[in-house]
Amino acid sequence: MYFTTIVACLIPIFGVGAQVNFRVIHEFDGETGSAPYGHLISVAGRLYGMTAGDTIDNKGIVFSIAPDGSGYTVLHHFAGPPDDGQWPHGSLFFHNQALYGITWAGGCSENNCANLDNTGCGTLFSMQTDGPGYRVFWQFSCGGGDQGAALPSAHFITDGCRLYGAASAGGGLSFWGGGAVFSIKPDGTDFALLHVFDDQDGTHPAAGLVLDEGLLYGTTSGGGDNDKGTLFSVQTDGSNFTTLHQFSGSDGEGIFSTPILAGGRLWGAAARGGDYGNGVIFSLRPDGSDFRVLHSFTEDDGGPMEGVVLAGDTLYGVTVDNGPTAFGTIFSLKTSGSGYAVLHRFNVADGSWVDGRLLLIGNTFYGLASHGGTAGHGVIFAFDRPEPDYIVAGSGDYNGDKKSDIAIFRPSTGFWAVKGIGQIYFGTAGDIPAPGDYDGDGKADPAIFRRASGLWAVCGVTRLYFGGPDDLPVPADYNRDGRCDIALFNQASGLWNVREFSRVYHGTLGDLPVPGDWDGDGFTEAAVFTPSSGWWSIRGFTGFYFGRAGDVPVPRDYDQDGKADRAVFRPSTGMWRAVLSAGGERTVYLGMEGDAPVPAAYQVPGCVEPAVFRPASGLWAVRHLSRMYFGATGDIPVTR
Repeated sequence: MYFTTIVACLIPIFGVGAQVNFRVIHEFDGETGSAPYGHLISVAGRLYGMTAGDTIDNKGIVFSIAPDGSGYTVLHHFAGPPDDGQWPHGSLFFHNQALYGITWAGGCSENNCANLDNTGCGTLFSMQTDGPGYRVFWQFSCGGGDQGAALPSAHFITDGCRLYGAASAGGGLSFWGGGAVFSIKPDGTDFALLHVFDDQDGTHPAAGLVLDEGLLYGTTSGGGDNDKGTLFSVQTDGSNFTTLHQFSGSDGEGIFSTPILAGGRLWGAAARGGDYGNGVIFSLRPDGSDFRVLHSFTEDDGGPMEGVVLAGDTLYGVTVDNGPTAFGTIFSLKTSGSGYAVLHRFNVADGSWVDGRLLLIGNTFYGLASHGGTAGHGVIFAFDRPEPDYIVAGSGDYNGDKKSDIAIFRPSTGFWAVKGIGQIYFGTAGDIPAPGDYDGDGKADPAIFRRASGLWAVCGVTRLYFGGPDDLPVPADYNRDGRCDIALFNQASGLWNVREFSRVYHGTLGDLPVPGDWDGDGFTEAAVFTPSSGWWSIRGFTGFYFGRAGDVPVPRDYDQDGKADRAVFRPSTGMWRAVLSAGGERTVYLGMEGDAPVPAAYQVPGCVEPAVFRPASGLWAVRHLSRMYFGATGDIPVTR
């Protein structure tokens, strides 16, 4: 389809922003909330959270707000001892159509715990999402059978029958003890201490728990053999407590974060320790084996008080007060440990000291900064999930001459431009380009996948919903009918889902999809590349190692025998290396760090040449062709 015939193919453009379009959606004024520690949750289209204080009596509030920043509502103002909680430092939890929460202080005013302010030892409460029905259903250290457990500061998890949490102090024989893991029924009955910490297995758990198949996983901020903190597991009945990892400092210390479980591994953050003393991101298997430090924070970007969230194959998180501006950052990191990037640096005016986890809804992250903003009482912020740095194109021949065309997609505006052919607007900010020959006319059709909603739109061909936020588009001809199929690779589970054709699992978290016709039979096969190890796995074939950590897979038919060849581009040196299916190897040098590889048949049909696109300048360099500029900073090449 020629561009001159598709100028009317438009998807509305809703906005243009920076790389992540960071914005403040609410500033706390003090009176209706101040110091929002913890994280937000989403219920029925609204965001819910708490602040630790306020300027009325400094006891804190529960609030709700719409995702666009409108409709801010105070649902409860904490009254403090003797009948209510105060100073919530954790987060809300939605269960059985009600909100459940924890306050660090408040409740009975007996001074029998490690709270020197004599303001109580913490409470557990519930309420309806619109505010009514508030009740305190447990007060710590009030002679109720919790053995002095006190100062809970995180959030609940549930197995459907009981709520589980951790108290950072008390337990056992001493009110100054190391804390405990507890459970309770949602109606406030049957409170139970599941485990009381001592110095050997950790002390002072300051985060929430994660639950999987009857096992609770959590962290302690101190204790263990090295007094640097631990990571543990325990059955929901309190049995089989296991210390999975004892931190030593070089691998992290001061763990105040809740781990997450995904892809058969636990992922978490330490606020201190590591190579530079400023914290680490780590992962390990649920049995405690294969512990890895994925990233050590430097003085320019360190200090993660909370853990990470996983979206696709990327971890996202926040730091508190480090960095050149000393106010914290938002960062991303591949699950392989590569690709660390600072997405935003706080500057006080837009917030500072973010110690809660991010919340992802659709394509937008939300978070709380406990300080900063115009009045200095903290803010609610939002930013868009960045476009993926790895895409799969089904075709790059936009005019049907059997040669690939130089083409770009501008993600900020949905702008498409093909050299010598034309330009259109198709898509909006955040869309993933997925061009391919979807109607079988021999020409690539502009197409997008909107992971926030699962929308697929092929210009002039179709518009439908298929997929979700963790999916990457992998368009190709999987059924040999001469047309590009709408297809997805789920980055979390390894599911390949070809619409109206097949669903297979091949790959795991962190793998990159590399579909291709690997045996020359005309069918595209599912295949993955593991960037941390250079492992290739083609469905129905034997796997093999080719390449190393940091290489980018660039499989194409380089020897024109009808079969895809395994090949890699090494950005650090500009090296291209391919093992040809017809025999032998080919090595050339073209490009540099930061370049995007775009191998394609630009000159002769079927004759693929190494090529790179430089996003910083719009430079295209094709081997055996002159260099040219086409595009601008931030554009994505959409050719194959």
